[in-house]
Amino acid sequence: MQPGKFGGCKTCFKATRKKSSCILYSGVFILFICGLAFGYFFIFPNILSFLINLGSDLMTISFTADKISF
Repeated sequence: MQPGKFGGCKTCFKATRKKSSCILYSGVFILFICGLAFGYFFIFPNILSFLINLGSDLMTISFTADKISF
């Protein structure tokens, strides 16, 4: 067994598979980050406003930070 980068043995991927898997994993990572950004900037504000409007006739909603001490 020849020493390699990963634990002392060679990887099982050929050069073309290594390149395509790097492209695939990079694309998956980018799509994951885009999904997080979409949820944070589009989905979360809409759901928050819906939940605030849902209970607006039942209670007074106030966002305060008076109880927080650092």
